[in-house]
Amino acid sequence: MTFVLQILPNAKDEQMIDFDDARGKIETYLNKSGVDLAISRSGSFSDGWYFFYQSKRYLESGDLSDLLLGMGPIIVDKFTEKFYALGSSNIGTNYIEEYIRQKKQF
Repeated sequence: MTFVLQILPNAKDEQMIDFDDARGKIETYLNKSGVDLAISRSGSFSDGWYFFYQSKRYLESGDLSDLLLGMGPIIVDKFTEKFYALGSSNIGTNYIEEYIRQKKQF
């Protein structure tokens, strides 16, 4: 499976960041979305972190009527600080492996 990397706004080149910085940047990005979103889970990989997100209402209520569909994770590259939106049709690890493969080609 291949996909095109989508660089999200507010990404910039700087020194390597840590997890707390990356999480803070994602929270700021989500807060600017106009939808009440929150990080639902996160993880790390060799080049950074990934953050899944969902509506705050769903995370608080568990009510399926509050669930947002098609919410693929966002990667934060720890070296470039750039954000990449991933798709939602596959499990996150497949997208991360593809991200690493594509990044090596650049």
